[in-house]
Amino acid sequence: MVTEQFVLMQGDTGVEEFYFIPDLILFFISPSFPDIEILKDYRKMYPNCIITGCSTAGEVEDISVHQSSIVVTAVKFEDSKVVYNEVYLPSPDESTSAGIELIDKFDRDGLKHVYVISEGINLNGSNLVEGLRHHSSNNFSITGGLAADGFTFKNTFVLTNNLTYISNVIVGIGFYGEKLKVGYGTLDGFNSLGVDRIITKSKGNIVYEIDGEAASDLIQRLVGALTTRESDILTLLPLSVREKVTDSPVIRSITSVNKDDGSITFSGNIKEGSYVRLMKSNIDRLINAAEGAAEVSIEPIGNTHTDLAIITSCVGRRKVLKELVEEEIEAVRDVIGEDATIAGFYSYGEISPQISSDICELQNQSIVVTTFSESDIE
Repeated sequence: MVTEQFVLMQGDTGVEEFYFIPDLILFFISPSFPDIEILKDYRKMYPNCIITGCSTAGEVEDISVHQSSIVVTAVKFEDSKVVYNEVYLPSPDESTSAGIELIDKFDRDGLKHVYVISEGINLNGSNLVEGLRHHSSNNFSITGGLAADGFTFKNTFVLTNNLTYISNVIVGIGFYGEKLKVGYGTLDGFNSLGVDRIITKSKGNIVYEIDGEAASDLIQRLVGALTTRESDILTLLPLSVREKVTDSPVIRSITSVNKDDGSITFSGNIKEGSYVRLMKSNIDRLINAAEGAAEVSIEPIGNTHTDLAIITSCVGRRKVLKELVEEEIEAVRDVIGEDATIAGFYSYGEISPQISSDICELQNQSIVVTTFSESDIE
């Protein structure tokens, strides 16, 4: 596997040619830089290459996190094959069926991994992942993320292979090959705050009552001493959720607060009767979690050389880390080595199994590291 990476900034009018003919080009795109014309030059140069990507809340290139840029990462495989598929998502109610439809498009024979890039707002992320894992008994893994548009939570887009920016679409990149090794790891690093509370009324990803109190009133009261800014509530103060006391928790971020009916909409489903706790960030723990996720991601690769790492990290982590955001990327670099190419984006939701499970889950406030290798170097 060989890779090459460029960063396009505002005002750039030309493109650089890669020193090889790529099989795959990933574009992670600032929502303030939606210049489709500059991408058309890549299609002209590489008509048979798979081209895809999405809007972001930050673009990852090596150990740098950019904004107002397009990070371009080209990959040429030695013995492996990549396959592109997409499905349209007409409404959030069809998120499960869209996930099933996307995975059904891939030939299972030799399939090692599917990396998913999805619309980030107008969907039910939990239901999408439920659909994606419909075939979880098959011998392939799934990771990915939901597109973002900075900190605005208004309109995201996915770049499709025919070079159109589209909302309400989900893309999958399938990776095949006997020599290809793929690993993944995800951790969050948030601290629990307070005691368990019970979801007493919810429907899908909308929570109406917690401990019998209007959800928005309770959350506002709990976080009132921490912040008065609603934007902080949306990105900095998620909930940990367990359906059973013995379950491993997953984190759910708040996407909107409805003060009229007291409800809160979350990035994924929260069932009635679930146990929840407010979470609070800790910078050192976030950075340590990035290191831990990277360590888990290279376990399937073993002592061989990591060629490529795709990082999908939550927008909330970027808001917490602020000017220290690149330290979590540096922590990944320290683990995977200096020779691997690092690309990725800050997202509105991450897709990956928990460390203790092979079952794909919607993650929030987490960092997912997906590593690829075709190398036999030790």
